[in-house]
Amino acid sequence: MIKFIGCVMIISGFGAIGFKYAKMLSNRVKELKSLEKAVMILESEITYIYTPVPEAFTKIGEKVEGIVGEIFLNAAKFLSDNTCEEVYESIKISADDCKNNTYLEEKDLEILYDLSKVLGQWDIESHKSIFKLTKKNLDSQIVEATEKENKQGKMFKALGISFGICICILLL
Repeated sequence: MIKFIGCVMIISGFGAIGFKYAKMLSNRVKELKSLEKAVMILESEITYIYTPVPEAFTKIGEKVEGIVGEIFLNAAKFLSDNTCEEVYESIKISADDCKNNTYLEEKDLEILYDLSKVLGQWDIESHKSIFKLTKKNLDSQIVEATEKENKQGKMFKALGISFGICICILLL
């Protein structure tokens, strides 16, 4: 009876680890979609409404949930407080502060960094083209992350449970 309970606990533990890794992959997809939503809001605020960048960042932070919204709220605060003078610097510091709480990878954040390097420095037509490029890059990252989630997510779940079963067999 004790061995059975131990085996159930081992399988459950390793299964939970596998499911946690799979959840990390799905959370990355969710955060990438939030980032895409943020970029769309930013594009409309800057190219059509002509909202100043700090105000646009604040609006994004209020509309987009999760860590992506937090990154933009912090960046808006840095720009409003004159802690940072450049948009890139405020985004970089804000993203670095939130790096431990996000599932976004460095290459995902690089897309945001590249966009922030030119915000407020070019004319509206140039901004439209950089937004188009940014959305294209985000779309490719979302497709890649979704494929990775579909392939590796199932694998992590199965490996967690399988590894737990193997350990139980070895212990019996």
